[in-house]
Amino acid sequence: MRTLRVADLEAKPGEKVSGFVHIIGAEFGIPVTLICGEKEGETVLISGGVHNAEYVGIECVTGLAAKLQPKDIKGILILLHIVNVNGFKARTVSVSAEDGKNLNRVFPGDANGTYTDKLAYFIEKEIFSKIDYYIDVHNGDWFEDLTPFIYCVGNAPEETVAEAERMAQAADMPFYVKSQSGKGGAYNYAGTQGIPGILIERGECGYWKQTEVE
Repeated sequence: MRTLRVADLEAKPGEKVSGFVHIIGAEFGIPVTLICGEKEGETVLISGGVHNAEYVGIECVTGLAAKLQPKDIKGILILLHIVNVNGFKARTVSVSAEDGKNLNRVFPGDANGTYTDKLAYFIEKEIFSKIDYYIDVHNGDWFEDLTPFIYCVGNAPEETVAEAERMAQAADMPFYVKSQSGKGGAYNYAGTQGIPGILIERGECGYWKQTEVE
């Protein structure tokens, strides 16, 4: 097993570490939990709050971070509790408070851009380079009345698409959509880099229920 380091946060084999990682030029850090399992395995990223008012995903990832221990997993988990803390604190819907941009439309970001661009750039450079799989957890925003479904990567190398589709079919969801977007969305962009990924949508209109989180 290897030691995992994400910015200024580090977890050694058999360790669970939580804290904030900071993005240069941003006021807010991202709350992160790193869990290095006691056995060898893949590295998986699970993110909540890419859209900052989608609370089912935020509560789901935060709950996983509290519950899971190194003995429970093989490999490594990177859990991003709330990616867009800026928008979460300001209670904006889908966009960052600082620049009005939708984080899930600017990947791979820009180190010299505005807040949202820098946040996407940080995730792409610092985290995507370390992972084998990606699960992005969303729910219907304040203006979205959705039925539960799941997206999987569809515009990527053939083996990446096949693995992403397998992930989608394994999830407890009534529908899945093979996305043909290759840019903008975090999991879409990760797919173009050879990382199988899915985006789960469960819940609607900015509400959350414990049953949806579970």
